[in-house]
Amino acid sequence: MPQDGQTDEGKRAVKLLPIKWPEGVHAVYANNLLVQHDAGVLIFSFFQVNPPYLLGPSAKDQLEGLTEVGALPVAKIVIPLSGIPPAIKAIQEQFDEANKKKGEPADATNDD
Repeated sequence: MPQDGQTDEGKRAVKLLPIKWPEGVHAVYANNLLVQHDAGVLIFSFFQVNPPYLLGPSAKDQLEGLTEVGALPVAKIVIPLSGIPPAIKAIQEQFDEANKKKGEPADATNDD
């Protein structure tokens, strides 16, 4: 078996490297996702929407008067179509693992 950086004939060299995140990168919360497509890519737009407060006896009138709800953009990620199947597989694996550990809170601030 080849070592990092070496190859067998016809195979690419592989070298495993750690990922170093820049200082100050933090997890952010998004409660909405919009997925769109364009030529050869999927576009994922993550954003946070806080429902409006409708208070008091005039809540119905307040609701009827709404014309928009503000959204805080969190991230827009464009992935080539070729990257979608491995992304779905990785998400499914993590989702399954998280479901096994239900009740154990995840640390969303983990910067690993």
